[in-house]
Amino acid sequence: MQDKTSPARSGLAIGGHSIRHWEGSTLVIETIGMREDAIVSDNGLPHSRELRVVERLGIVQDMQRGKVLIDDIELHDPQAYLEPIKIRRYYSWAPDARPADPPC
Repeated sequence: MQDKTSPARSGLAIGGHSIRHWEGSTLVIETIGMREDAIVSDNGLPHSRELRVVERLGIVQDMQRGKVLIDDIELHDPQAYLEPIKIRRYYSWAPDARPADPPC
């Protein structure tokens, strides 16, 4: 991941090529150059090589959930969609949590 204004295209990759920057307290990640067989959503939305993914991650205080990390995702692909697809994911804030060991 790079700190630049636009990701450089250097061939397609399964995870694409990303850059990041901050807009206030929100982390913005832009990804391009994803291969067409890359999975970009839980339900396997199709996409072309023109896909551009923009994610905005920020921490908010939720009345019911407490502190929450919100991931707002926009999928831009004029070859596959008439307008950008927007997805919002919520993650519980758990700064002391450790990821589980992967199964062998």
